[in-house]
Amino acid sequence: MPEMQGAGIACRRPLLPDVSSPGAGSVIRSDGRIRAGALIRACLDDIGWPLRQAARRSGFSRNRVGEFAAGEPVNPEFVEWLCALRAVHKRFPSPLARSIVVAGNRPPYRRHEVFRAITIIGWSFRFLAQGMGEHRTALLRHLDRGGALEPRSSRWLEQLETGHETYPRPEYRNCAMRTGGFSDV
Repeated sequence: MPEMQGAGIACRRPLLPDVSSPGAGSVIRSDGRIRAGALIRACLDDIGWPLRQAARRSGFSRNRVGEFAAGEPVNPEFVEWLCALRAVHKRFPSPLARSIVVAGNRPPYRRHEVFRAITIIGWSFRFLAQGMGEHRTALLRHLDRGGALEPRSSRWLEQLETGHETYPRPEYRNCAMRTGGFSDV
C-alpha cells in the first residue's frame, strides 16, 4: 500500500480495487467512482463525525454524504481523505494510547487551544470530554478557571489537530451534468 506522510505519522493509503479485476464491477464504476458505504460509515464512526459534520468538512450536502454512506457511488478522493483521517484517529484513539509521546517542553493546552483544536477536528466539547473520560461540565469549569489539560491529553489533542491540518479536504472535480459525469474543470 502507498503511504501518506503527515502529522509526524505515516498513514497507509487504501488501495482501491482495479476496475479490470474480476468482481470489481460492483465496487468501482466505469466513471471512476466507487461504492464504499461500509467503509465510509466506519471512517465517520472512528473519526467521531455525524453525517452533518462530514458534510460541512467535505463540501458535499448532508443528503449526499448520507447517500455515500448508504452505498451510492462516491469519488475515490473522498474515501481516501476519510481513510487518512481515520488512520490518524486509529493511531491516537485516546489520551492513554501508547502512541502518545509526552516528551518536550510545550505547555499543556488551555481553553483557547482546546477550542481551536476541537474546531479544527470537528468535534463538540461533549465528544471531547467523552473521549477524555471527563465530565464535560467539570472539564469546562476547569478550563474557564484558567486550568490546563493534563500533558498527555494535550499531546493527544495536538496530534489529532495536526492530523486534520495535514489532511485537508481534497479538491473535487466539478460534476458536469451535460457530460454525464465528473470533469476536471
